[in-house]
Amino acid sequence: MTTELKLCPKGKKPKITTREPRGYWCVMGYKNITCPCGCLRATAAYTKGGQAWCKAEEKAIEQWNREVVQYTSGMKLQSQSNEPNK
Repeated sequence: MTTELKLCPKGKKPKITTREPRGYWCVMGYKNITCPCGCLRATAAYTKGGQAWCKAEEKAIEQWNREVVQYTSGMKLQSQSNEPNK
């Protein structure tokens, strides 16, 4: 199952980067999703070789999508609170 990566709240396409585990003793790697404008970031950590390694990008995308929803709903709440009462 592939999860679709949402655009950032400002409409820009996010960038996915991978930091592989380095060296014999380092077993943690990371999938980072960042926005070019810097408004949001999501990170998923994984261990080398395990099942978490296979699903790290999917988990990062799910986290990114949750962050986008929270950010946009927060923006909507702020804009609604700034409207004058009628």
